[in-house]
Amino acid sequence: MEQSELLLLEGELLAWNVDGSGDAMVEGGSWIGYAEKVTGRKRGRCSYSDCVNDSEVGGHIWISRVGCVIAPICKSCNWPENKKRWQGSGSKMRSNIVVSRTELTDGMKMAPRRRLQDPLWNDGDHYIDTSLRMCVSCKKDITSRPSNYTQCYNCWKIDNKYNY
Repeated sequence: MEQSELLLLEGELLAWNVDGSGDAMVEGGSWIGYAEKVTGRKRGRCSYSDCVNDSEVGGHIWISRVGCVIAPICKSCNWPENKKRWQGSGSKMRSNIVVSRTELTDGMKMAPRRRLQDPLWNDGDHYIDTSLRMCVSCKKDITSRPSNYTQCYNCWKIDNKYNY
């Protein structure tokens, strides 16, 4: 297993579950086991700040301004239909947890995004603009990509296939 980049989260950070992570594989088959091994910590409470359940799985989480990580979360928070964990929901990771940065798989890069549709969803502190941004080439939703991106991963890859 290659060296993992570990991050200690200082302060609660906006976060949501990554869609399309079904193609992500780990040695031993258990993401929670992987998280325990690389962090040296045993699982405890779910990493979402408003959840009191015990963590049971290692979830692929997108943390705002950080990227994709593996974090210990409960099965309820990992459930794909849990709208509290969709992009734009205002959910946050707890402060002082250790997460492991991980790469996005092709499945994650190309998956349709589950997001709350209300463009003025109130997270309790302020309103969040969740207006959609579309790929200039194919018109797919690219809201989850950095704000300076204008294409989805597939179109970018096609347009830049000779620029590596």
